Order: sequence, then C-alpha cells, then structure tokens
Amino acid sequence: MIRPFTVIYLLCAHWALAGQSGVDSIGVSSNSPICVADTLELEASGGDSYFWSGPNDFTSTNARISIVNTTSLNAGIYRLVRWKDGNFDTLTTEVIIHPRPVISLNGTTIICHGESIELEASGPYDFQWTSTEGLVFTADGARISTGPLNQGFYGVKLLARSDQMCTADSQFFIRVQPVPDLEITDVPDTVCINSEFSVTVKSVQGLTYIGNSRILGLNGSITYKASSPGEKTLVISSRNGNCKNEKVFRFIAVDSPPLVLPPDTTIKSGQSLMLEAISPGNVYWTEGESIECNSCKQTMVSPKFSGKYCVQSNIGGCITEGCVNVKVKDVCESRMPNIITRSSQRNNQICMPQLPCMQDATLTIFDRWGNIVFKSKGIESCWIPENKYGPQVFSYLIKGVDEEEEFFFHGDITLLD
Repeated sequence: MIRPFTVIYLLCAHWALAGQSGVDSIGVSSNSPICVADTLELEASGGDSYFWSGPNDFTSTNARISIVNTTSLNAGIYRLVRWKDGNFDTLTTEVIIHPRPVISLNGTTIICHGESIELEASGPYDFQWTSTEGLVFTADGARISTGPLNQGFYGVKLLARSDQMCTADSQFFIRVQPVPDLEITDVPDTVCINSEFSVTVKSVQGLTYIGNSRILGLNGSITYKASSPGEKTLVISSRNGNCKNEKVFRFIAVDSPPLVLPPDTTIKSGQSLMLEAISPGNVYWTEGESIECNSCKQTMVSPKFSGKYCVQSNIGGCITEGCVNVKVKDVCESRMPNIITRSSQRNNQICMPQLPCMQDATLTIFDRWGNIVFKSKGIESCWIPENKYGPQVFSYLIKGVDEEEEFFFHGDITLLD
C-alpha cells in the first residue's frame, strides 16, 4: 500500500514518464451539472489511492468527495491522480455549477382596505405562485392579481425555475391596512372673509390634515378663516399611513358689504337730523334714540342728548357696522332790557348777557339813523349812554362765538329821561 505522501512523488514521476501507465481506466464520476448551493459529489474508482486537485485550491485524497453549499468558485476542471499496484494515471472531469434564479418583485405589498394588488416577478424563469395565508389570486406567468382585499395579512410564495432546472423561492407578506373613518359636520355654505368658523372632525384610526398640514389627532374642531372672497375648496383628510379618507368641501367666501355713513355732526337742541347709510346690504339701526325707522337706509332722528347712532349692513350673514356721533347743543338765548332811563344809575347801562354758550362776543349800539354810537369786544362789555343823547330808540347787535359757530342777537333799546 502506497502512503499518501508518495502520491505527489509518483505524480511528478508520471509527468516525467507520460504514457507509461498500467492502471485500468475505469473512470471518474460526478453529479455535475448542479446548481449553486447544491452538494457536489465526486467519486473515483479503480485505484488503491488517489489525489484530487481542483478550483478554489481544492485538494483531497479521498475516493468519494462531497462539497456542500457550492458556489461558482467551485466550478471548473477537477484532476485525479490514481495509483494502483505501483502504476498511476491521471484523469480529469469538468464540474458545471449553474446560478440559481434571483427573484425580484415589482409592486407594493402594503395596500389599503378595498384595494386590489398586482405583483410581477422579473427574470427569464418559470414561476409558480402559491398562497400561504388564504390569499385568492389569479396567476398569469410572472404576474398575479387580486380583487379588492379586506383588512389583514396575506402571504404568497413564489418559486422560480431556470432553464437549467435551478430553483429559488421566496415568501412575501401582503398587509392590507384599514382606511380611517372620517366624519365632518358644521361646514357652512357661505362664510365671511376674515371671519373664523369651526368644523367638527371625528376620525377613527387616522390623523387629520388640511391639505398636507397636520392639524389634529383623532377628534376635535378645526378653525378656518378665508382671507379673500370667492369660491373656496377645503380638503380635509384622515390618514393612516398610506391609507387616506378625504372629503372635499366647497363654499363661498363673501366680503362684508361696504358701508358709508355721514360724518360726525352737531345739532341744536330740538332739531331733527336725517341720517343715511349707503350700502348694498340690508341695514338696521341698532343704537340711538328717537329713530323713526330702524330698517331704513334713510331715517330721521330727533335726539335730546348727545350720543351715537350705530347701524349694521348685512349680506348673507356678513355684517359691516358703523356709527355716527351726534352732538346736541343747547340753544343759546339772550334776554336784553329794552328800556333804560337816565334817572337810575343802576339801569343806565346796557351790558353783555352772561351766557354759558358764549365764549366771546362783540356788542354794537346803533342810533336811529344807523350810526354806530358804541362798539366793544368782550363778554364783559357794557354801554352807558352819554348825556348828549336825548330820549330816543337805539338798536343793538350782539355777535357771539362758541367753539364751533357764530350767532347773533339784536333788538331795540328805548332811552328815557
């Protein structure tokens, strides 16, 4: 029996004495071709001892060889030196290892309740689909499709087989998520611009958004304000992952009506005043005394005291409000004596009346021919007739001034002896 270490020596001798072999050529067998990850089986026979060499630095002295979990590095030419009864020969065999299919799946495996799913495998293979979790589908080669699916988890297994009969399989899970319930109330048909309104939102299994902006958790009220007039669209959605329940509302944003009122004014006590509200809306006078018509755009008012008159104009519930301040002044009245005499020092003068409504005044005295005999400015002015004037009738004119206007008093004064 030749020891293994002599095989290498004899192998070298074999190469030196090529063709000088007396070993019967019974052969080398293998299970090639195989697929990646299969076990390669090599077997030699007809010798007393053997020496194998091959790809990936492989060597062995066994007659029967098994290489597990093969890769493409294990493919190639395997050489066997076989020794028997002092003779040896060399045999070779080629090992072919085919790649296994690479499974690639196109399509989403996460969908929403009520949606269908389509999956397609890619590659030059034969495909076989099977359900592992009760999924009902229609298969067409590399593609499967389903009808609308209920919420839950489904499994599908895919087996791919190449032309070299190499196979690969993979299992996929399909998750069908619930679509959140969404209930919205209190959405108006018409709103006023720059006026906030609220809608009530109730969402189950979702977060609430206006557009792409998250505004709520599950439940609550949304406050919204339109900043310009016209038709508006409000999109409110509830989202659970990729599953969305969306509601679209349309409403009209109306601008508040224009309102033009007269400026603040002053009247005298006892006077009436016409107030007018110019507006395309319906008006209503909400504040003020002695209003003849509260729902008229023009109305007479007769205030006794100073105050304000307020009115609202309404179009579609959009209200504009304005007020007019009306100041009521007491009537400034003056009482002057119409007879004076020379005999009494007390009554022998005409003085300016002391009136609370008069801040300044000018007193002018005229004789019966219209000549000015006296003129003085100031609320303390007094006229004492000179002795040169005999009995006669004089006229007086008082020009008074308050903070807003001028006013006049006039009359006759008879001078007696």
